[in-house]
Order: sequence, then structure tokens, then C-alpha cells
Amino acid sequence: MIEPSSIDFSVLPSLCLTRRSELPETPAIYFAIDSLDQIQYIGRSRNLKQRWHSHHRQFELQAINGIRIAWLQCDDVSLLGEIEAALIEWFEPLLNGSIVRAIRAPGVRYLHCELAVLLAQHDQKLSQRQLATALGVSAKTIHKLYNGRPLTARIDPDTVEKICDYFGCGINDLFVLRNVETTK
Repeated sequence: MIEPSSIDFSVLPSLCLTRRSELPETPAIYFAIDSLDQIQYIGRSRNLKQRWHSHHRQFELQAINGIRIAWLQCDDVSLLGEIEAALIEWFEPLLNGSIVRAIRAPGVRYLHCELAVLLAQHDQKLSQRQLATALGVSAKTIHKLYNGRPLTARIDPDTVEKICDYFGCGINDLFVLRNVETTK
């Protein structure tokens, strides 16, 4: 097994995101790393080139400055899942486990979380981390709900219940349907 702290990203093979078509057709653990050497995403693939042909995070990563894809070749594909999980746990990349930003058309409605509003109304001194601790959930979970992005992924019902109980509110106070606004 790999020791995450021993990985030297400066010596891993890598390519700019714009050159993803040049990636090798090899099984690998891959890292999307920004210009500040922050890992934005970690994934696995049996065929690295094919995976990046139409990656679900491609558009989000293109919006981040200087993304490069680095990889660790892994010839034993049965280990890919275990290695990926260990590396995600160790590095905690921002985009892993976060909601994929969907491209939305005007007139379409989406589910929006009002946690930021509830938190401001309840106690302006309470931080997201303090709320997470009080609820017994991860700070990353609270951050994802707090930032108000349209929700397109599964939300843990127990977490929703904890938030509603904490604020003494109903689910209709926590989540609202919004229309996509047109911008010109």
C-alpha cells in the first residue's frame, strides 16, 4: 500500500488539463492539482486517457487556474479503489464528495440550501466548523450545504434532520426551489 505522506507530486508524471488527450492508456490514481499545488480532486481509472475524455469534473476544473493532471500508475487494478479511498481521506481534496455543478438552462428549477441564512439568523458568531461539531457531522458537509450551490447530489437525511432540529425549523425552511435566472 502507498504511504500518502511519501508522495512527491513534483516527480509524478503530469500534463496540463488542456493536454488531457495525451494521457496514457494505463490504470492509475490521478490528481487534479492547481497552480498553487493544491489537490482539487483525486480519482481512479482503469484507463486514464479514456477517463479524461469526458470527465464529470472537467468544466469545474477548467475554471480553476493552471490545473494539471498527475498520476500514479497502478498495474493491479484490484487495488485502485482502496488506494483512491486512502488518498482522498489523507489529502481531503475540495472537489471530492462535493456536488458536481450542473449546467442549468433558464426556466429550470433547482433545490437550493438556505443554511447560510439560517445560521446568520440564529447566531452570527457560530462558525461552520462549530455547527458541524455541534451536529456531529463533518465540517466539509456543512461547508457544501452552506455555500448555497444548487443541489444535484444525494443529501443524508440524518444530516438534514439534525440541522432542522438544531435550528427548530422545517425542511421547507432549509431547502427551497429556485428558478435559474437568465443573465445577459
